[in-house]
Amino acid sequence: MLLAQSAAEAAKKLAPITAVERFLSELARYTGMYTGLAAQLGVVFESNTNGCHLATATGQQLLRRAQQAGEVRRDVEFEDLVCMATAISLAISRAPAEAKRVPRLVKMFVEGLRQPSA
Repeated sequence: MLLAQSAAEAAKKLAPITAVERFLSELARYTGMYTGLAAQLGVVFESNTNGCHLATATGQQLLRRAQQAGEVRRDVEFEDLVCMATAISLAISRAPAEAKRVPRLVKMFVEGLRQPSA
């Protein structure tokens, strides 16, 4: 639930795409801290816990907001964010010293989400 609350607060202060980036970074860091969670992230998000429902709803809302602002491509789905967070989290969980790479990896992914210029 902390992830969702943090993301919702950040969304009030940040540009839409920056809020998505922050959500993805926090999700990757949080998931990478727990052995085995990174590999199961997609399953965890489909569980019926209040925290997972809230985090999913918040992430979907942030993504829609960035898409409506024209900052993120319309074909991006929330599951794409979960997939990338899983990949980043797996790298961190296997080598905790790699956590310092999270901002760089997330930034690279977010650049791929951007709506192409006309």
